Amino acid sequence: MLDVKLILLLFLIASLISLLFMAFSGPSASRASGKRLTAIRNRHGHSELSQLEARMRRVISNRHVESQRLLTSLIPNPENLSKRIAMTGKKWTLSQYMTTSAILLILVFAFMLMRGFSLLPSLFVGIAVGLGLPHLYVNRLIGKRIRAFNGNFPDALDLLVRGLRSGLPVGETLNVVASEIPGPV
Repeated sequence: MLDVKLILLLFLIASLISLLFMAFSGPSASRASGKRLTAIRNRHGHSELSQLEARMRRVISNRHVESQRLLTSLIPNPENLSKRIAMTGKKWTLSQYMTTSAILLILVFAFMLMRGFSLLPSLFVGIAVGLGLPHLYVNRLIGKRIRAFNGNFPDALDLLVRGLRSGLPVGETLNVVASEIPGPV
């Protein structure tokens, strides 16, 4: 018979993988196109029903902002953290970042408890890993993107100058630079 700790560990790993997949899967393309289509219908539709639906959506979207306030109240500087996440070039949200941090905290805490450590050290190490690892990973992604930008920027400037000197319009030259130079440039 399997040990209870092994079953618990397997359950925690499976739940971690599924939560990480859901956290980083991103928004659905079909849902986004449906929202755009609905917005166009409401903008150009003049029936009472479409106006009522538009009002209901505004109320629901305002309620969503209230739930975001709870999340931002738990973070000391949410604007700075959102800016750092955006600097990575990934399409992560603040809630995905916090969910990942919480999952790491819980997993490390549970793993240390199963290995026989006491409650307080397990909690402190879990907090350190849950808050530290995502922060270090974001730092690494930001540094990698900055290095890629610094490596490609001189080539982009050279290509831009050559295109403008050859008589190409500015818009075409920028399109050529955007298609030729990879990365954040």
